[in-house]
Amino acid sequence: MSYTVLYREFRPKNFEEIIGQDNIVNILKNQIKNDSISHAYLFSGIRGTGKTSTAKVFAKSICCLNNKEGEACNECASCNDINIGDGADIVEIDAASNRGIDEIRDLKEKVNYMPNFGRYKVYIIDEVHMLTTEAFNALLKTLEEPPSHIVFIFATTEPNKILPTILSRCQRFDFNRIDSEVVVNHLASILDKKEIEYEKEALELIALNTEGALRDALSLLDKAISVVKDNKITKETADDILGLISDEEIFLLAKGILENDVDKSLNAVHDFLNKGREVGSIITQLMEYYSNKIIAVNVKEPEKIINKSSTYISSLKESFNGLEDSKRISDILYSLAKLKNDMRFFSEPEFLFTAKIINLCSGAADNTSDNKTGANTSVNVDNEQIELLNDRIRSLEREVNSLSYLKSEIEKIKNMDFSGGVMPVKEEIIELKDKPKKLAPDSNEIVVDKKEIREADKILSLTQRYIINSAKDPLVGMSVNKFKVISLEDNVLTVYPGEALNMMDFYFDNDGDKIFKDILKEKSGRNLDVVYIDKKIKLRYKNDSSKNSLKSLKKDLNIKNDIKPEPEATSNISVEEDVVSKPPVNDNIASDYNLDEIMSSNEEEYISDEELSQISNEIVVDEDIMDVDEDYDASIMEIFGASEE
Repeated sequence: MSYTVLYREFRPKNFEEIIGQDNIVNILKNQIKNDSISHAYLFSGIRGTGKTSTAKVFAKSICCLNNKEGEACNECASCNDINIGDGADIVEIDAASNRGIDEIRDLKEKVNYMPNFGRYKVYIIDEVHMLTTEAFNALLKTLEEPPSHIVFIFATTEPNKILPTILSRCQRFDFNRIDSEVVVNHLASILDKKEIEYEKEALELIALNTEGALRDALSLLDKAISVVKDNKITKETADDILGLISDEEIFLLAKGILENDVDKSLNAVHDFLNKGREVGSIITQLMEYYSNKIIAVNVKEPEKIINKSSTYISSLKESFNGLEDSKRISDILYSLAKLKNDMRFFSEPEFLFTAKIINLCSGAADNTSDNKTGANTSVNVDNEQIELLNDRIRSLEREVNSLSYLKSEIEKIKNMDFSGGVMPVKEEIIELKDKPKKLAPDSNEIVVDKKEIREADKILSLTQRYIINSAKDPLVGMSVNKFKVISLEDNVLTVYPGEALNMMDFYFDNDGDKIFKDILKEKSGRNLDVVYIDKKIKLRYKNDSSKNSLKSLKKDLNIKNDIKPEPEATSNISVEEDVVSKPPVNDNIASDYNLDEIMSSNEEEYISDEELSQISNEIVVDEDIMDVDEDYDASIMEIFGASEE
């Protein structure tokens, strides 16, 4: 006959054999006795605490036709069927491998079938938290209104992953960790049945390292039995199968550190590593020893806290110098805890551990007390880190704002119509309110030639359209689309980024300057350099209208001066007729200007705010409306109230 592992061989077959869950067992037995079986149960808890075993025992008991005091009789047809493993009324499903909606739909179809022998048909779904959300939702309706003969038992180690709507429809039982003493007694009873001798210390060590999981303890006991010598399980056997160091060896290492004996401590570490012990395990045992030592000397009844023999506890109290040693041990514990955390980042933790042992033996453990120098250093480091983090946050905020702006600009470009014509130049507003007089521009103003600006605008528009419609970087296209021409002089194009000012870092990072200059050269036929300014500049246009334009203006306004009309008088007469019909206010305003003086002047004229105080209307040069190919004279006529047919 093949060998059966202990946790299967000694799996509980009735409620009496369930270990360490007495409260849950009593509730379930009472429900069976009172015939108050719920339609759904949820058993939750850590691994190896008896969830699945309890579910099977409970299912067998409620299916039994002659249960006695809540226990299955093991004599009826249903019990016999279940005992031989052919129980069709109990269906076990592993949700980890049957987690989809198709499996749950199949289950929903089968729940309508009546049980073969027993009163109930029980579905045990193990690891139920592995079901998908869709599978849970498919199961929800069945849980809400189940057939009277159906009972669901869900088992899980992670109840937090189950939908609240499922949890609210189940009776929940939380399986606790099994007490170490209960585990030891159960292991001892198994060894007695197998007629194997043992040391209780070995069983305590096994129970202590399984953290209340009985199945893990049985697996370790199975391993210990396979390597037993002289039919007896000793503490040394337990140390070997657990990969632990004996208490005596740990005591030697801990004592060597407290005595600042580097030679003894390093030799002990070397022996541990040669035996294949892991550094993390050594540190854990060393920390446990120092922690127990502090408890032993500061607590009146340490045996209630320390789960060790009285001999071990007595040895902890030896060679202890009170407060001084307490402080030293606290510092060592802090250093070891920090070392265990730091080891995660090292591929060779043995070297780090050896260096720390030398450090501890020299008495230079990390100090947890209020050392002023250390505290100030820590605060300074923290402040520097906080400042760096604040800088990073501000930088990220700027990037988020820029990206939000870029998103809005992309949407605008998507909605633009590039089907025909040159892209319009953005509106430039100049307010002229004072009567003209010769005045040099302000330091924040630039005097520009209107014709050059027109030429530059045309080149810029062609460049913008080409970059946006081409496969160039969209960041460059969005930036260039916001540029405004400031001046064009000596093959130097000065532009103001406008709304794209906060995008210039992206612009330069993505070779925007090179792309822009290359397309400018292609569209203008000139090797233009580009200068970017980062503030708004007032533009003052040179009064560069030709004498013919002024003559036409004088003629249109019907101002009688010594300027002879041009030979082409046909179109001007019609204009004059329209002008005469205009209100006299424009004539009065225009009559204040000495056009002959302006025409005869050889110097450049400038228009400023102070020079046109008698003009009542604001003058707006709207580049969006004005066609760049129109004669500038027509705009001047409109400014002074004239009209053009």
